[in-house]
Amino acid sequence: MNETITYIDAYFTGQLPASEKSRFEQRCAEDEDFAREVSFYIMTRSELKAEVHNQKREGFYKQYQELARAQKPRSIIRRLTPYIIAAAASLLVFILVTVYTGPSAEKIADNYIEQKLTTLSVTMGEEDSIQTGIEAYNKKDYAYAEAIFESIAERGNATAEITEYLGFVYLMSQQYDKAIEQFDKLSHYPNLYANPGKFYSAVVRMKRSSGDDVEVARSLLQEVIDQKLPGHREASTWIGRL
Repeated sequence: MNETITYIDAYFTGQLPASEKSRFEQRCAEDEDFAREVSFYIMTRSELKAEVHNQKREGFYKQYQELARAQKPRSIIRRLTPYIIAAAASLLVFILVTVYTGPSAEKIADNYIEQKLTTLSVTMGEEDSIQTGIEAYNKKDYAYAEAIFESIAERGNATAEITEYLGFVYLMSQQYDKAIEQFDKLSHYPNLYANPGKFYSAVVRMKRSSGDDVEVARSLLQEVIDQKLPGHREASTWIGRL
């Protein structure tokens, strides 16, 4: 059984080559016993999802086998008619690819950054240091933009706007600790009508996805949702996928 579980798990964690994925999908549609195993895998993963986050895969295999011996989920499957099993098998690929091989936290962050943070708005009017920094950022000259915004901050003019811009620059130049520091600082600015600091801090952690970053990002996104802060719509979509 362990080999079968390993094979099924490899499919849904993206470890099978494309040719083997095609054979897996065909087997789901044609082999009823295999379809039952995959269906059982779905239910087991659902029941053990919280534990799987904190355990090694070997622990999942052990618990899977214990549940298999208990026969509880399988007894439910046996009550299904062959027609329903066949229909379920045809949907397995869609269901589990969506649940288990959806975009990673890093990919979600990449998509958001690409769509929302690659260009800053340039204010029309007389050119000043801030506008020069924004133009450098928009040209992807992050080193120059960093020098300008840091110079402004060092002169004692570290407004919420400059703090936010510095956070963006550090994010784009992969200085994630510095980016988080700026966005955490931004989140504590008083009297801001709409403060995106927590949301941007979550984005940085999702992008880095190291250590407990994803767990911390999930907690920040929940705060953003609960407080209806800027980014709460995106947070509501993302939080269930992390």
